[in-house]
Amino acid sequence: MSPRPVPPAPPASPAGLCPLCGAPNGCAMAPRPGAAPAAAHPFDCWCLHTHIAPAALARARQAQPQQCLCRACATGHQPQAISHKETP
Repeated sequence: MSPRPVPPAPPASPAGLCPLCGAPNGCAMAPRPGAAPAAAHPFDCWCLHTHIAPAALARARQAQPQQCLCRACATGHQPQAISHKETP
């Protein structure tokens, strides 16, 4: 009997992705496909215990005001958003 293939993980919802770089943001409040509703304890989210760089917060508000930043972008350790444009 051959092993059953493991189904792929469901894609992250847009709310679970950083609006600046597109990486998973690790938000405890973001809805996840196939998961129970948002965390019962919103105080468990990493962002409530981390200083958010003001410049990153301003960029996020312009990009997608309803999505949380990832830790790297929020703390300023992400130099710039990932560009999907082709370079000449």
